[in-house]
Amino acid sequence: MSKEEEIYRTCCALYEDGCYKDAASLFTQLALKDPLEEAYWRGLASSKQMAGRYEEALHAWSVVALLEEKDATPHFHAAECFFALRDPNEGKKALLLAEERLKDTDRLHQKIQFLREYHAAQS
Repeated sequence: MSKEEEIYRTCCALYEDGCYKDAASLFTQLALKDPLEEAYWRGLASSKQMAGRYEEALHAWSVVALLEEKDATPHFHAAECFFALRDPNEGKKALLLAEERLKDTDRLHQKIQFLREYHAAQS
């Protein structure tokens, strides 16, 4: 196993244990070492989001979206961040981008609808 694989496993374990700040720190190191590895950016974005660092998470989710342009997930999580930052207009835009990338079998359909309805009721 390579050093990067060991660090990645450590990152995942930290994330699973709820140590989001520590996980984000290590994911940052990995992403800087290999900036085209989507999994590192996804881990960084998730860690930042779970730690409540929504603006920082948005930056990482945008990199994931660039690396995986057909994936709806980063746009969905960006919407969650925008809503947490009380920016419903950007949240709605992100949900639209997520929907554009959904496949017919994607389980994200229901989550997008729930998030849209929940924040519509909050307005």
